[in-house]
Amino acid sequence: MPMFAVNGSLAAFKAADVRPYFYVCDDPNYGDAKSEVVIEAAEFSENVALSPSVLDQVLKHHEEFRPGNSPLYLVERLNRPWHGRAMSDRRFSWSVRRDPDLMCRFSLWSKKANRIGFSKNIEKGYFCARTVPYVAIQLAYHLGFSHVVLVGVDLSSGAGRFYEEGEAPMRSALDDDYEALILPSFKYMSRAFRRTSEFKVYNLFSSSRLPESVIPRLERLNDLDELLKKISLA
Repeated sequence: MPMFAVNGSLAAFKAADVRPYFYVCDDPNYGDAKSEVVIEAAEFSENVALSPSVLDQVLKHHEEFRPGNSPLYLVERLNRPWHGRAMSDRRFSWSVRRDPDLMCRFSLWSKKANRIGFSKNIEKGYFCARTVPYVAIQLAYHLGFSHVVLVGVDLSSGAGRFYEEGEAPMRSALDDDYEALILPSFKYMSRAFRRTSEFKVYNLFSSSRLPESVIPRLERLNDLDELLKKISLA
């Protein structure tokens, strides 16, 4: 089963000696503070997807860094070009309204509402939603996966990150961004695919902050087994 690792979750994959199909990181603050982890990921994972800003931070600390045997793909946030100027969020969301690859909200009144969407073609860019699992979900869609199961996506800064036990934790902005961007983005994605079997996302985390009405939960591993059987028979 292909698995994606994001940020420091690589530690769980290494502990289990399981190579992620993709490692995804788009947060330059993480690339700055944990550049060694990103380098580890590039050596351990089958493929690596980084934003240009993350790669820039890694190279700032390790000029000699090269991805080695793992293909490295640069993925860029929509309307936040590494080189060049961004449009206003309203202008951008209006400009892509007829693009079949980019599903996006449009609002005259709310600036943040225009940053909410879902990219079906990550070569054109991704909507960040201020949380890297959302980027990984768009990458999974782009690669042709029809089902995604989220593991360990708690989305609560109070719970901390399991992979930071015993070390100084990085500050999390989850609580700052949850109501304004994270939850609305997952709601948007859920509504966009609700009436189709094209793409389904599930949450294997019973205490996740994401409501079950937005992302259906698999409460037990048996539920995951049943889902995998259905997929294999489809």
